[in-house]
Amino acid sequence: MSFTEVILRGLEPKTKRYMLADSHGLSIEVMPSGNKVWKMSYRYKGKQRKATLGHFPETKLKKAREMRDSAKLKLAKGVDPFRKASGKPVRTEAELLGPEPGATWREVCEEYLHKRKIEGAQAITVKKITHYLRKTWPAIGRKQVDTIIAADLLAVLREEEAKEHYESARRIRSYAGMVLRYAIGTQRAERNVAADLRDALITPKVKHRPGIVEAAQIGGLMRSIDGYGGHAQVRAALLIQAYCFLRPGETRKGEWDHVDFERRQWRIPASRMKGGRHDHIVPLSNQALKVLERLRPHTDDSRFIFAQLRSNERPLSENGMNVALLNIGIARDTHVPHGFRTTASTSLNEAGWNWDWIETQLAHVHRNAVRGAYNAAKYLKPRRVMMQAYADWLDALAAGEDLDASDLAPSGSV
Repeated sequence: MSFTEVILRGLEPKTKRYMLADSHGLSIEVMPSGNKVWKMSYRYKGKQRKATLGHFPETKLKKAREMRDSAKLKLAKGVDPFRKASGKPVRTEAELLGPEPGATWREVCEEYLHKRKIEGAQAITVKKITHYLRKTWPAIGRKQVDTIIAADLLAVLREEEAKEHYESARRIRSYAGMVLRYAIGTQRAERNVAADLRDALITPKVKHRPGIVEAAQIGGLMRSIDGYGGHAQVRAALLIQAYCFLRPGETRKGEWDHVDFERRQWRIPASRMKGGRHDHIVPLSNQALKVLERLRPHTDDSRFIFAQLRSNERPLSENGMNVALLNIGIARDTHVPHGFRTTASTSLNEAGWNWDWIETQLAHVHRNAVRGAYNAAKYLKPRRVMMQAYADWLDALAAGEDLDASDLAPSGSV
């Protein structure tokens, strides 16, 4: 059975002691005297053992479960939770709740993550916290948690700020604070040095930005585009800008003959590209393909994908997408058509995608022309994976999911 405080208080003594199980080895033993004793069954080095955790109601249900979970964390590391290193038995609640001393920062982080899993945290939440905590491991992962000072953590945060990943730095400090509070509660740290750094981080001034980079704002932008009630060609051009993050001129002047629906790619000729040296291959995500397929009936057999409304012999005007963004409430100093490249570059880089894949997809011209041509051919397959992951992430943000760059991180198979 799963206990509640009411059930526990209602347990009546019998002529003989009896035991009722809660979960994961935790049980309560009711004595003929009426005493109720918490017990935990566990296996250590192949032997079945049992330990006493305390008496109810002095030790409440929540606390008994915390003690059980703490014991299981130690068992997972090969430590007998009810025996000290000296072999003497653990006698106090504090000794049981406090894992073995001398643990490193990484070990405490992993214990905290395991604790969150035991508590039923969503897998996506654990993944997000793991993503940010891992950024601290190269610098302080091997340091004993009780020796970490504010300057140690600040150095990690400054590295993120140097990349202009201000939101990432803020989240690292926040999650590190959670781990340190756990360490304090488990008797391995005396202060939360992350709290000391709250005012040390850079708060970027509100400035005119050509591209939105905050995840929540990206979701709002995508919803606004989706709800745009203007001409189909303009709405489609904005969506393609979002999913493919081309230069606006490359999008506007795109031609149907350059789109290969079967191969799921768009080959933009060198004459349309900045630098004009090489064709540019754009892998098309499921979302981008759907946009183009739905647009086709609206183009009146024009060779241009995004033809002008008054003349299908001319591509969409340079100002068409700018005006559309203004019409849906996006100010010029907040986001412009070219800003979708900023959005994608910032998000993909912060998520940890391969820099060469991102640069190739952005068609940034390398000084070494041979390397530029090599990249276009070499990275097509992984770029397909990256573009689909990015499109899926954009759609999830548009649907209102609480995500950030960590949820865009590549899987181990890429």
